Amino acid sequence: MLEKISASNIVEKENLFNYEKGIRQGIPAEKFEVELLNFDEMDKGEETYDLIVANDCFLHSSNKTVLMTRIAKMLSKGGLLLFTDILEDPQACREMLTGIYNRLHLSSLGTALAYERDLSAGGLTKKQ
Repeated sequence: MLEKISASNIVEKENLFNYEKGIRQGIPAEKFEVELLNFDEMDKGEETYDLIVANDCFLHSSNKTVLMTRIAKMLSKGGLLLFTDILEDPQACREMLTGIYNRLHLSSLGTALAYERDLSAGGLTKKQ
Protein backbone atom coordinates (compact mmCIF):
# COMPACT_ATOMS: atom_id res chain seq x y z
CA MET A 1 0.00 0.00 0.00
CA LEU A 2 1.28 3.44 -0.92
CA GLU A 3 2.00 5.55 2.13
CA LYS A 4 3.88 8.45 0.60
CA ILE A 5 6.09 9.38 -2.34
CA SER A 6 8.76 12.06 -2.02
CA ALA A 7 10.59 13.59 -4.96
CA SER A 8 13.27 16.23 -5.09
CA ASN A 9 15.43 18.12 -7.53
CA ILE A 10 17.65 21.18 -7.38
CA VAL A 11 15.72 22.70 -10.31
CA GLU A 12 12.26 24.11 -9.55
CA LYS A 13 11.09 23.56 -13.15
CA GLU A 14 11.89 19.83 -12.83
CA ASN A 15 10.03 19.67 -9.53
CA LEU A 16 6.92 21.18 -11.10
CA PHE A 17 7.17 18.71 -14.00
CA ASN A 18 7.55 15.78 -11.57
CA TYR A 19 4.60 16.90 -9.46
CA GLU A 20 2.32 17.37 -12.46
CA LYS A 21 3.35 14.01 -13.91
CA GLY A 22 2.70 12.26 -10.58
CA ILE A 23 -0.77 13.76 -10.32
CA ARG A 24 -1.53 12.76 -13.94
CA GLN A 25 -0.43 9.22 -13.06
CA GLY A 26 -3.01 9.13 -10.28
CA ILE A 27 -0.86 9.71 -7.20
CA PRO A 28 -3.10 11.47 -4.64
CA ALA A 29 -1.78 14.97 -3.87
CA GLU A 30 -1.84 14.29 -0.11
CA LYS A 31 0.54 11.34 -0.61
CA PHE A 32 2.96 13.09 -2.96
CA GLU A 33 5.57 15.64 -1.91
CA VAL A 34 8.00 17.35 -4.26
CA GLU A 35 10.66 19.63 -2.84
CA LEU A 36 13.59 21.75 -3.92
CA LEU A 37 16.52 19.95 -2.35
CA ASN A 38 20.26 19.48 -2.81
CA PHE A 39 21.04 15.85 -2.02
CA ASP A 40 24.43 16.78 -0.58
CA GLU A 41 22.51 18.56 2.20
CA MET A 42 19.48 16.31 2.63
CA ASP A 43 18.68 14.67 5.92
CA LYS A 44 15.33 12.91 5.86
CA GLY A 45 15.81 10.82 9.00
CA GLU A 46 16.68 7.18 9.51
CA GLU A 47 14.75 4.33 7.89
CA THR A 48 12.43 6.76 6.11
CA TYR A 49 12.20 5.08 2.68
CA ASP A 50 11.66 1.57 1.36
CA LEU A 51 12.86 2.59 -2.10
CA ILE A 52 15.05 5.44 -3.33
CA VAL A 53 15.25 6.01 -7.09
CA ALA A 54 17.82 8.40 -8.53
CA ASN A 55 18.32 9.15 -12.21
CA ASP A 56 21.60 10.53 -13.53
CA CYS A 57 22.30 12.79 -10.56
CA PHE A 58 24.94 11.26 -8.27
CA LEU A 59 27.73 12.37 -10.59
CA HIS A 60 27.07 15.89 -9.27
CA SER A 61 27.73 14.91 -5.65
CA SER A 62 30.84 16.44 -4.15
CA ASN A 63 31.37 13.39 -1.90
CA LYS A 64 29.73 10.16 -3.05
CA THR A 65 30.80 8.15 0.00
CA VAL A 66 29.03 10.63 2.31
CA LEU A 67 26.01 10.59 -0.01
CA MET A 68 25.83 6.77 0.00
CA THR A 69 26.16 6.73 3.80
CA ARG A 70 23.28 9.21 4.06
CA ILE A 71 21.15 7.14 1.66
CA ALA A 72 21.91 3.93 3.59
CA LYS A 73 20.61 5.60 6.77
CA MET A 74 17.44 6.81 5.03
CA LEU A 75 16.61 3.33 3.70
CA SER A 76 14.47 1.06 5.83
CA LYS A 77 15.81 -2.40 6.66
CA GLY A 78 15.72 -4.31 3.37
CA GLY A 79 15.17 -1.07 1.42
CA LEU A 80 16.54 -0.62 -2.08
CA LEU A 81 18.43 2.08 -3.94
CA LEU A 82 17.87 2.00 -7.70
CA PHE A 83 19.97 4.45 -9.65
CA THR A 84 21.38 5.28 -13.05
CA ASP A 85 24.28 7.57 -13.72
CA ILE A 86 26.65 8.62 -16.45
CA LEU A 87 29.83 6.58 -16.13
CA GLU A 88 33.31 7.22 -17.38
CA ASP A 89 35.27 4.48 -19.09
CA PRO A 90 38.57 4.25 -17.19
CA GLN A 91 40.30 3.65 -20.53
CA ALA A 92 38.91 6.85 -22.08
CA CYS A 93 41.28 9.63 -23.04
CA ARG A 94 40.67 12.43 -20.50
CA GLU A 95 41.28 15.11 -23.13
CA MET A 96 38.35 13.73 -25.16
CA LEU A 97 36.09 14.09 -22.11
CA THR A 98 36.97 17.73 -21.46
CA GLY A 99 33.84 18.97 -23.26
CA ILE A 100 31.47 16.96 -21.07
CA TYR A 101 33.41 17.86 -17.91
CA ASN A 102 33.09 21.54 -18.77
CA ARG A 103 29.40 21.31 -19.69
CA LEU A 104 28.56 19.51 -16.43
CA HIS A 105 31.01 21.56 -14.32
CA LEU A 106 32.85 18.42 -13.18
CA SER A 107 36.47 17.34 -13.06
CA SER A 108 35.59 13.68 -13.67
CA LEU A 109 32.73 11.21 -13.97
CA GLY A 110 32.30 8.15 -11.82
CA THR A 111 33.43 4.71 -12.91
CA ALA A 112 31.64 1.46 -12.14
CA LEU A 113 34.49 0.50 -9.80
CA ALA A 114 34.36 3.86 -8.00
CA TYR A 115 30.60 3.54 -7.49
CA GLU A 116 30.99 0.03 -6.10
CA ARG A 117 33.64 1.34 -3.70
CA ASP A 118 31.47 4.30 -2.62
CA LEU A 119 28.37 2.12 -2.19
CA SER A 120 30.33 -0.31 -0.03
CA ALA A 121 31.97 2.47 2.00
CA GLY A 122 28.51 3.95 2.56
CA GLY A 123 27.17 0.66 3.93
CA LEU A 124 25.26 -0.47 0.84
CA THR A 125 25.64 -3.75 -1.06
CA LYS A 126 25.20 -4.29 -4.77
CA LYS A 127 22.45 -6.69 -5.87
CA GLN A 128 22.27 -8.28 -9.29
